[in-house]
Amino acid sequence: MNPVNFTHKTNEALSGAHELAMNAGHVQFTPLHIAMSLISDPNGIFRQAIANAGCSEEAANSVQRVIRRAQFAQKSRSDTHLAVDQLILGLLEDSQIVDLFKEAGVSAAKIKSEADKLRGKEGKKVESATSDTNFQALKTFGRDIFSNKV
Repeated sequence: MNPVNFTHKTNEALSGAHELAMNAGHVQFTPLHIAMSLISDPNGIFRQAIANAGCSEEAANSVQRVIRRAQFAQKSRSDTHLAVDQLILGLLEDSQIVDLFKEAGVSAAKIKSEADKLRGKEGKKVESATSDTNFQALKTFGRDIFSNKV
């Protein structure tokens, strides 16, 4: 991977992703950081592609908010990596997601509680890129909340 062969915009996006990762206390940046960096550019091709695909500016901004909320959850737990359960927590702060679950008869608070249980014992840290693969599997210990709703 030779950055000399990258465009200026690509280098800016990667630099932005690196900066986001460092600001969040991460030791490396991930595709989420790259996506966040690309979406953050109001004139960037990713944001334009999202808009042209029929997604509103508000929706693109909501992706940023979800990731920021997830990163806040990550920091509050002193994790070094952003885990799936933190993305879930970020998603459950989005009004559209909350409304969707409300229509299905499930409260966001209950989902948060269950996600915490599946993460494991209180205080369990996510300190590697594979830490969340050790969380208890919903398939094994949960139930399909939508199977009875059909």
